Amino acid sequence: SYLITGTIQTYWGVTDPAPPNPNWGILMMIDRYGNILWTKKMDQGFVSGVESTFLQNVLKASNGDFMISAVAWKNSPLSTKSIIMRVDPNGNIVWQSIANSSVFEFKYNLSNQLIQSNDGNEIISAGIMDQRLLNRDSILKVNYYFSSLDFTTGKFKWERTLNIRRQA
Repeated sequence: SYLITGTIQTYWGVTDPAPPNPNWGILMMIDRYGNILWTKKMDQGFVSGVESTFLQNVLKASNGDFMISAVAWKNSPLSTKSIIMRVDPNGNIVWQSIANSSVFEFKYNLSNQLIQSNDGNEIISAGIMDQRLLNRDSILKVNYYFSSLDFTTGKFKWERTLNIRRQA
């Protein structure tokens, strides 16, 4: 079978009022003939208060579960979260861990962002976050962030950042 990730986005007409424009991550498991085995939508029921969820990376763990990374957005005031989930082959969430900051905006997860350690006990994660002015039009700082999570519990073992842009 195959696990597919994607995003569903709502678009409104040019003359429509400006409603929220939600984007939801979606997981879909299909068999080798393309038959849908199950689907999951990562919407407001997944993380309350978010307006958009973007699923970005998938890693098949050594035990057959899947590790998935996502970025969740909320407007007014703008805030973002980096989410890492462990999902079993039936689509059940085993655990989810969330990193957020009142100063930095989780912007991008890197491709191939998730790695499982050789002994299988840790998930290593990486991404990019930036600090913006209040009106969100100028980036002050950009950091890489790295973390290690316990594979069994999802608890953070350590977190680090590396400042790659010190000037606005």
